[in-house]
Amino acid sequence: SPRAVFLLVLPGKTLWLDGASQPIFQANALLGLQLTVDTALDYLRFFCFFVRSQGAPFYVVEDPGDPNLAELRRTRPELVESIARPASLETGVDGIFRARAAILFDNHCFRAAFDISPAGLVTMTDDDRLRPGWCVSSCRSAREEPDPDRAGPSDL
Repeated sequence: SPRAVFLLVLPGKTLWLDGASQPIFQANALLGLQLTVDTALDYLRFFCFFVRSQGAPFYVVEDPGDPNLAELRRTRPELVESIARPASLETGVDGIFRARAAILFDNHCFRAAFDISPAGLVTMTDDDRLRPGWCVSSCRSAREEPDPDRAGPSDL
């Protein structure tokens, strides 16, 4: 059956986004990535979608109207409305960005906290499971290719 393949095409190098963080970190190093307050949340969205566990992304849910959530919105509108919130970002005195976001991962909903370094290292520092027992298996983005307008920054 057809499968989507995601690549980062850089000057002189193409990296396969295989679900591991290594290709993203390699691209960051090659490009000399330096995130700013204006780019850190887009990078988090990109990173969470393309770094996968057990084949599933950590999908940042901010907009109840997200086209990738259409099926879930039809079957579980109360779930989408209750968890979708804009991600937030603060800059720590240490230069690390601190983000909070609603995350769909596999069958679970979380509010998660992340530290993001200017060079692109992302660490989930906390997560609180939302709505225990609610199954989320209808997120289109969990198993199919994303809407390219929501996948992350175009300049990475």
